[in-house]
Amino acid sequence: MSDTGGELSFEALLSQVEEVLRRLQEGNVPLEEALTLYETGALRLKAAQERLDQARQKLVTLRKQEGSGQ
Repeated sequence: MSDTGGELSFEALLSQVEEVLRRLQEGNVPLEEALTLYETGALRLKAAQERLDQARQKLVTLRKQEGSGQ
């Protein structure tokens, strides 16, 4: 796994976040590993949110173009 998830699709990022949550919810992960998993999950979630923000902005731009007849 890369640190920021920069090359991963939105769906792959969400899948990795779900995997991190699953492992943490098991409750039998050593503390250091749990901290690493948490950090990984937080980075993936941030990257996924950035992808959503980019998609939202693209939709806003497309709607403006449609409204102006371009």
